[in-house]
Order: sequence, then C-alpha cells, then structure tokens
Amino acid sequence: NWLISRRSVEPWRMSAADYLAAPGGGPLTGREVATPWDPALATAMRERGHAVHEERVVDVLLADWNGV
Repeated sequence: NWLISRRSVEPWRMSAADYLAAPGGGPLTGREVATPWDPALATAMRERGHAVHEERVVDVLLADWNGV
C-alpha cells in the first residue's frame, strides 16, 4: 500500500478475482489492510481467510511475464 500511495504503480495479479482463482495456502495472519485498488479483494480475503503464496501461482505469473 505504501508504494501504491506514493508512486504511479498498479498492482499485478492482486485483484479479488485473482485471489479467488488461486489455490489456497495456510490461514491468513497479521492485521487486515485496505486494498483501495480493489476493495472487493479485502472482502474476499476476510471471508475466505487463506494466504496465497507466489509459489502456488508461479505458472500464472510466469505466463504473464513471458507474454510481455
């Protein structure tokens, strides 16, 4: 959130749809944070309650990267 609020950046693969499509990991820990770029993401994370680690979605990330 710090970088998003201070620089001209856009989150990559950090939407509610991306979160819900990803395989679940362990439970979320830590405090809840706002997701102003996609408010539905915070809601989905609160309701589903699992972490998504890059290792679980590496194929999707690499496909995006290779398509650039």
